[in-house]
Amino acid sequence: HDRSEKLSSNGRLTSLFTESIDRWLYSMVEDDFGGQGTEKIIEAVVFSKSSGIFCGELIANRFFNNFFDQIDVIWMVENGEKIYSGDSIVKIIGKAKDILLLERILLNIISRLSGIASNTLRWVEAAKPIKIASTRKTNWGLLDKWAVHIGGGLTHRLSRGDALMIKENDFFSLRSSLESEEENLSNIISSIDMEKFENFVVIEVTDIPQGIQVAKSWKLNESNQNKKITIMVDNIGPTQAKEFCDFLISENIRNSFIIEGSGGVTLDSLVDWRSSGVDLVSSSSLNLGIVPLDFSMIFGVGNNG
Repeated sequence: HDRSEKLSSNGRLTSLFTESIDRWLYSMVEDDFGGQGTEKIIEAVVFSKSSGIFCGELIANRFFNNFFDQIDVIWMVENGEKIYSGDSIVKIIGKAKDILLLERILLNIISRLSGIASNTLRWVEAAKPIKIASTRKTNWGLLDKWAVHIGGGLTHRLSRGDALMIKENDFFSLRSSLESEEENLSNIISSIDMEKFENFVVIEVTDIPQGIQVAKSWKLNESNQNKKITIMVDNIGPTQAKEFCDFLISENIRNSFIIEGSGGVTLDSLVDWRSSGVDLVSSSSLNLGIVPLDFSMIFGVGNNG
């Protein structure tokens, strides 16, 4: 459920991620460029006005390189570092007109991404020992996924084509008029090619009987004996999820599946999910509706921290 290696490899951003970053940056620049300024060389420092986990250095560097290659940048923190109110984050030296142009976009980037990373860490700590994953519900696409990763969460699939995920609408669209629901489900399960999807396959079920049928259909295929799929129990809550996990244990097949809880998961409900028997839960609340970390830029000052 962690696809972060598709975003960064050996400390370098992948082409998949840089292309996504560039699309967002060009959109931001188109929306928020303009104004006045001078050629005077000045120094500015961004500092934190709240505490949390910092995220955004690599994306900000891409922003600087694409649009402001004449400025000098000195970072005082790294991605994933704990920061506190009053900490200096980055020093920028360059023409006043350039720093005025980049100010708001830079602050928007690091505020949102740091807010997501900080919120994710809260969820990760509250969920232990189970894992926390994001969903495909994002505002800033792969940038949201990156911030979840920096906060210690799992990215889940990065796009619809990144893994095979079969949901209720997929079952309906693939069902022939001659098939029963049970036959449809069994036929779909038997046709799954794990290698095609890098062994990342998720089947969504909405009740325990459907989950049991998925599990039994998967185990009936001898070629699947040493392969794990994820069964996502959606909107059934931690109590019923535990009943499903207990059934798999009673059938001695629990270790053949990754069980993911999803739908209506809240920070407060994690205490119940921890004892439900699932391996992880996923929620869009990691990155949607979060409170950004507060940063400010001050001109004409040196190191603050």
